[in-house]
Formats: sequence, C-alpha cells, structure tokens
Amino acid sequence: MPESSLHGLLEQALAAFEQRDEEEALRSLLEAWRESRSELIVTLVNALSDRLIAGMPPLSCRPFAPEKQSHRPSDLPRMLAGFEETASAGLVDPLCRQMEAFLNWPADPRLTFALESMTRMNISANRKVLDQLAALFMYLRDPRSLESLRRLSKRRGMADRHVQQFAGIIDRIARQEVSPVDAEALALCAALEEARISRVKSEARSAPIREALLARVYSHPDDDDARLVLADHLLEQGDARGEFIMLQCASQPDKARIRELLGKYSEAWQVPLGPLVAPEDTRFERGFPVAVRMNVERRSELLYPLSPPPGPAWGTVREIDWKWSGPPDAAAWLAHPHVHALQHMRRTRAAIARRLGAHGLGVQRLELEGRLAVEAPEIFTALSELPRLTWVDIPNGDLRDVALCANSPIAWSALPCPCSANGP
Repeated sequence: MPESSLHGLLEQALAAFEQRDEEEALRSLLEAWRESRSELIVTLVNALSDRLIAGMPPLSCRPFAPEKQSHRPSDLPRMLAGFEETASAGLVDPLCRQMEAFLNWPADPRLTFALESMTRMNISANRKVLDQLAALFMYLRDPRSLESLRRLSKRRGMADRHVQQFAGIIDRIARQEVSPVDAEALALCAALEEARISRVKSEARSAPIREALLARVYSHPDDDDARLVLADHLLEQGDARGEFIMLQCASQPDKARIRELLGKYSEAWQVPLGPLVAPEDTRFERGFPVAVRMNVERRSELLYPLSPPPGPAWGTVREIDWKWSGPPDAAAWLAHPHVHALQHMRRTRAAIARRLGAHGLGVQRLELEGRLAVEAPEIFTALSELPRLTWVDIPNGDLRDVALCANSPIAWSALPCPCSANGP
C-alpha cells in the first residue's frame, strides 16, 4: 500500500483537528489505521474518541438501530456496553445478530477489546458465536488480537473446523501487507498528539471562566447579555458553541448554518442535561435547550426514584414532554431548584400531575391524558395548588373531563376557559 495514502490521511486528521472538526479527525484516523493497522494510531483513535463521547449515554446495539446505519465514528464505543451486556447475559441469537451487523461497519480497532473479552466468556464456546467471532476477527485483521486468537485456537474441545478456521485467521493477520509507519507518519502522529494535549490544557485553563459564565446563563435564562458574553468567550477559544449562540440570538439568523452546527454538535451540547433526555427531539433557542423529551426508551432510568437529579443546565429548559411515561415521583424531581424555568409540561401522566401541586411548581400549561373523570377524579383539586397554572390541555379527553375541570377549583384561575379537550 502506498505510504502517501497513509501520510495523506494523517494530514487530513491533523487539519480537521486544528479546524476543531474532531469527528472528521477521528474518521481520518480510522482510515489511517485501516491502511496501517498501527497500534500507535489506535492510541490516537482512543484518545480522540474518549474526548468526543465524554459524558454521553450509551447507544442501542440493536442491529437496525439508526446509530448502526449512520456509521458515525463516535457512535461505536457508545454501543459496546450493550454489546458486552448481551454477551455476559448469554443471549446467543441477539449477540450473533449484533456481531453480524458490525460486519457492515467500517473496520474499527475499538471493537477488538470487546471481542477479546468475549473470548474469555462462556458464550464463546457456542459454535454460532465462534463463527461470528471468526468473521469479525478476520474482518478487523487487528494484529493486537493475535495473542487472544492463539489462545482461543488451543482451547480444549474445539471442533477441528474452528481450529483450522482460527489458524487461517492468525496466518492472514500475520502475513497482511500494510502501509509502514515511517518517520513522516510518526511525525504527523506526534503533531496530532501534541495538538490534542495542547487543547486539553487550554480547555482546562479556561474552564473556570467558562463554568462561571455558564452558571450565569443557567441562573438567569432570560438575560441575553449573559449569553452573548459567554458566546464571545467561546469564540475566543475556537468553540463552535459561541458561533451557535450568536447565530440564534441574531435578528436575522443564518438558518442553514444553524442546522449544520446542530447536526454536528447538538448531542454533545446536551450532555449537561444528563441521560434522561432523548437528544433527537431537543429544541434550542438562543444557543441553549428550551424544550426536551424525556427518554422513554431507557425505561430503567424512569423507574422510581428518578435519577440522576437535574444539573444546572436544566435552568434554560421551559418545556418537558413526558410522552405519557415517567414515575409518579417525577414531581419531586421537577421541584429541584435547577428546573426553575419550567413552564409547560406535555403528555403528562395523571400519576405525575396529581403530585405537582404539593411542590408549588411554576408550571403554566399542562397537557394530560383523557379519562381523568374515571381514573383521576381528584386531579384538578390537586392542580389548583399550582400558583401559575393557567391552561390544561386534554387532547384525548371527553366532555366528562372538561366538566370535571369546570366544576373544580382550577376553573377560577385567571383565564376564562382554562381547560380544553379535543376528544369526542
């Protein structure tokens, strides 16, 4: 393989990193690894990957999950926890489907450690799993896997077919032709590592200022001056979030550029909200999340008690969509001081809503499920304790629900018609 190809990929990675497009830098580094199978490049891949996914929740490892179709480099390590859980649980067929799906993913050295771990699990004795392990090890052709493959091929009781299969893989990996990491490639790797370390140190130095400015935004979400001061600081640091804040605060924002920035950074900018949010549905205004949907796909996170507690970044959130899910004690979670800007709750279960009044939340608008007259006849009396509530929507309610509202203390709120229903 031509050395110039490896040099070109490393140059692309360095240029992308210097332009603060770290996802693209990672993509180029992975291509460089496929050219060289170099352990040095694996080290760079892991360091950059860890930066990109810091604080992000795991992703689904289901074969047809959107993340597996997009092949975004930073997604793969976030899938590995689910992959390893499936193996640890001994679920042969789901595991084989997940492994087969990885064959459609560009060869990635970050998968090697998970496969090596699997060879030490009982499930690796299953012939179907062995077939998929063989296919993936051959696909990756990672020299770092040779020791695990040699150990696996000597396992007692292994069928001759698998012994021969793994012997062939070992031979193929040992004999493969790759681009050598010569002096020029080593210099490019060193420059990239130096740039990464320099950025880490720069971010650490500026962190106290950045955190102080963020705290001001979270505490005073209506103060545009606080956002613009933060934007200036971020722009000085080369952080795309600064440009994003400026664009969304502009009188005539560049919508195309806003979409581009959200496409690249939206998920990373939501990390401070924690794992309970579905990142694909968050709406940003003036540079920060204002409307979120709770992540009902991760149901284990929505069991009592709701955790983790909301962090300071929830200070800009005005609207929460529960998608008819969430534990009854979510009301106590919402009463945390960090959720001080909340005004609108959509698709809220009666089990949550009936407890809101006890916490005196500042919710102004509430959307509830229908059949309240049957399943929660006391709910409007409880809601009358909310000092700012002015509207209740019951999109799938009926006339009995409206009557229940009209005959409750809530009917005497500021608006002449505080309750609406769209049902029959």
